[in-house]
Parts: sequence; structure tokens; C-alpha cells
Amino acid sequence: MLWRDVKNIKSALILICFYFAFMKLILHSGCPFVALTGFPCAACGLTRAFVYFIKGEWIQAWNMHPAIFPIIFLSIAFVVQRYFRKSSLKGFEKYVIVLIVGMVVLYIYRFITKFPGNPPMSYYHDNLIAYIVKKLKM
Repeated sequence: MLWRDVKNIKSALILICFYFAFMKLILHSGCPFVALTGFPCAACGLTRAFVYFIKGEWIQAWNMHPAIFPIIFLSIAFVVQRYFRKSSLKGFEKYVIVLIVGMVVLYIYRFITKFPGNPPMSYYHDNLIAYIVKKLKM
């Protein structure tokens, strides 16, 4: 079932790989929001938090982005439900929606209380809007 799922989304996976390569090599950021505005997005820090989590550095993972824990929990629940229990995923989207709403609320809180501060809640000066404004002033 896993291979069938991968086969069904292979075009999307290839496009995602090209997207990330373009973002990193050309715009020097994995996040389009950061590359455009310089401001962190609601998901900024999740990759670093995941790396900390995998390394067992859970406090650092929490400090980088607390949403990594429910994301990992939901990911494990998805895999168990889909591939081990082979059960329907009906109703799973409500948990994803709650997670997304929670991430937006967390983002607003972190933006108010921690911006500008340590990454990921910092301003990135090398962004497209700043570049355009700078060029227009010349």
C-alpha cells in the first residue's frame, strides 16, 4: 500500500524536490514567506525542531518549535492507521485542522512575545521585498 501511495504522488514528490532545490540554491531559503518578506512564517523552525527531536534534544526541539511534538504524534498515528491497521482515515482531517489552527495561534503568540529574537523568530534581511525596495531607492 505504501508503494502504491508513493506511485500515486510521485509527480508531486518530484515537484517538491525541485521546489526545495530552487528555494535553497536560488533564494537561499526553504520558506517562500521568509524569502519574500524576511519575516518568519508559522512553520519556521519545524525542520530544525525535527532534527533536534531525532537527536533526542527535546528541550531544544520544543524551544525551536513546540508544534513538532503534535506533528510527530499525528504523523505516527497516520502511519499506524493507514499502513498497519489499514483503517479509514475518515475524520483524521479534523485533527490536522486543529493542529494548523494551533500553529497559527502559536505563531501569533511567538511573533508578539519573541520577535525579533533568536531564530526562527528573527528578521531575515536578505529578502526579496527588501531587495526590490533597495533597488527602487537607487
